[in-house]
Amino acid sequence: MAYVIDQDRCINCAWCRRECPTDTIHYFDQANRKHNIDPQFCIDCDICARVCPMDCISHKPELVPDPDSLAHAKQRARAWARDRRQLKLGIRAYAESQVVKIAGNGS
Repeated sequence: MAYVIDQDRCINCAWCRRECPTDTIHYFDQANRKHNIDPQFCIDCDICARVCPMDCISHKPELVPDPDSLAHAKQRARAWARDRRQLKLGIRAYAESQVVKIAGNGS
């Protein structure tokens, strides 16, 4: 119940790493900037596979994390979702205030 990256097809765009809600995708070789998914913290959400432009991330159901690691990863994912939601709400509130400000100046 985890994903793996095909290193031969990966172009190291880092989209998967940036979008991972549990921050479980890391460079395992800094010199060559190759990515690796730690199966102990993968929550099987498939976000990495969906954002990959090279379609080089595949599901490996035989990779099963231990329950404690999975619980910790899910906790990190919930925090990531809360932070992302707060950011979206903040951006929306700012945009709405700017629209009101511009509309007030245009009359």
